[in-house]
Amino acid sequence: MRFWVRPPNRPWVQYVFRAFFALNFLGALRGFVQQLHAHPLAKQEVGPTLGIAAIMCSVVALMSASALWMAQRRDRKANDKTITAP
Repeated sequence: MRFWVRPPNRPWVQYVFRAFFALNFLGALRGFVQQLHAHPLAKQEVGPTLGIAAIMCSVVALMSASALWMAQRRDRKANDKTITAP
Protein backbone atom coordinates (compact mmCIF):
# COMPACT_ATOMS: atom_id res chain seq x y z
CA MET A 1 0.00 0.00 0.00
CA ARG A 2 2.93 2.32 0.66
CA PHE A 3 3.74 2.26 -3.05
CA TRP A 4 0.46 3.78 -4.19
CA VAL A 5 -1.08 5.86 -1.41
CA ARG A 6 1.00 8.12 0.78
CA PRO A 7 0.20 8.40 4.48
CA PRO A 8 -1.88 9.59 6.23
CA ASN A 9 -4.36 7.12 4.78
CA ARG A 10 -8.06 7.22 5.47
CA PRO A 11 -9.36 4.10 7.20
CA TRP A 12 -11.62 3.16 4.28
CA VAL A 13 -8.65 3.24 1.89
CA GLN A 14 -6.77 0.83 4.13
CA TYR A 15 -9.78 -1.49 4.31
CA VAL A 16 -10.20 -1.49 0.53
CA PHE A 17 -6.51 -2.32 -0.01
CA ARG A 18 -6.57 -5.02 2.66
CA ALA A 19 -9.72 -6.60 1.22
CA PHE A 20 -8.28 -6.50 -2.31
CA PHE A 21 -5.01 -8.16 -1.31
CA ALA A 22 -6.78 -10.68 0.95
CA LEU A 23 -8.99 -11.73 -1.96
CA ASN A 24 -5.91 -11.90 -4.21
CA PHE A 25 -4.15 -14.11 -1.68
CA LEU A 26 -7.16 -16.41 -1.29
CA GLY A 27 -7.49 -16.74 -5.06
CA ALA A 28 -3.81 -17.55 -5.43
CA LEU A 29 -4.02 -20.11 -2.62
CA ARG A 30 -7.04 -21.74 -4.24
CA GLY A 31 -5.24 -21.91 -7.58
CA PHE A 32 -2.16 -23.38 -5.90
CA VAL A 33 -4.20 -26.13 -4.23
CA GLN A 34 -5.96 -26.91 -7.52
CA GLN A 35 -2.57 -27.17 -9.25
CA LEU A 36 -1.28 -29.54 -6.58
CA HIS A 37 -4.34 -31.76 -6.96
CA ALA A 38 -4.10 -31.77 -10.76
CA HIS A 39 -0.32 -32.32 -10.87
CA PRO A 40 0.99 -33.84 -7.62
CA LEU A 41 4.71 -33.42 -6.87
CA ALA A 42 6.96 -36.44 -6.71
CA LYS A 43 9.51 -36.66 -3.87
CA GLN A 44 12.44 -35.79 -6.13
CA GLU A 45 10.66 -32.61 -7.35
CA VAL A 46 10.04 -31.07 -3.90
CA GLY A 47 13.63 -29.86 -3.28
CA PRO A 48 14.09 -27.96 -6.55
CA THR A 49 10.57 -26.55 -6.27
CA LEU A 50 11.26 -25.15 -2.80
CA GLY A 51 14.61 -23.74 -4.01
CA ILE A 52 12.94 -21.88 -6.86
CA ALA A 53 10.23 -20.60 -4.50
CA ALA A 54 12.91 -19.31 -2.10
CA ILE A 55 14.69 -17.51 -4.96
CA MET A 56 11.43 -15.91 -6.10
CA CYS A 57 10.58 -14.77 -2.56
CA SER A 58 14.07 -13.29 -2.19
CA VAL A 59 13.75 -11.36 -5.44
CA VAL A 60 10.35 -9.94 -4.44
CA ALA A 61 11.70 -8.97 -1.00
CA LEU A 62 14.71 -7.21 -2.56
CA MET A 63 12.50 -5.36 -5.03
CA SER A 64 10.18 -4.25 -2.25
CA ALA A 65 13.05 -3.13 -0.02
CA SER A 66 14.66 -1.16 -2.85
CA ALA A 67 11.34 0.52 -3.76
CA LEU A 68 10.80 1.55 -0.13
CA TRP A 69 14.40 2.78 0.13
CA MET A 70 14.01 4.89 -3.02
CA ALA A 71 10.70 6.31 -1.74
CA GLN A 72 12.32 7.25 1.58
CA ARG A 73 15.19 8.93 -0.25
CA ARG A 74 12.77 10.84 -2.48
CA ASP A 75 10.67 11.95 0.49
CA ARG A 76 13.74 13.00 2.46
CA LYS A 77 14.97 15.10 -0.48
CA ALA A 78 11.51 16.70 -0.85
CA ASN A 79 11.43 17.50 2.87
CA ASP A 80 14.93 18.99 2.71
CA LYS A 81 13.87 21.24 -0.15
CA THR A 82 10.79 22.50 1.69
CA ILE A 83 12.75 23.17 4.88
CA THR A 84 15.53 25.08 3.14
CA ALA A 85 13.22 27.01 0.79
CA PRO A 86 12.99 30.74 1.67
